[in-house]
Amino acid sequence: QDYATFGVSFSPQFKWFLFGNSKFSPFLLYTAGLSYANDVFPQGGTNFTFRLLYGLGLEYKLSTTQRVRVSASQLHQSNNNLLSPNPGYDGYGLALSYIWKWK
Repeated sequence: QDYATFGVSFSPQFKWFLFGNSKFSPFLLYTAGLSYANDVFPQGGTNFTFRLLYGLGLEYKLSTTQRVRVSASQLHQSNNNLLSPNPGYDGYGLALSYIWKWK
């Protein structure tokens, strides 16, 4: 069954580069925040939920202004048993990013 909703969230992101700022830079990623959707999410849940995302990745410097990043992450979203019902959503993702910094 198809299901779609629209929401907004506030989720600050924290990234730790394990070995500093080198040509190849592995990193850990952590995001925690709040979300509100115009319909219940996940289906059968509530409009207000908490978001938790964590992952790991690798960043490669092409130049001082360009980088390529690949990361894998896991997302969990639920209302943390504050309201009933509390079905959760778990998603997994893989991202490939190109970063270009303007001087």
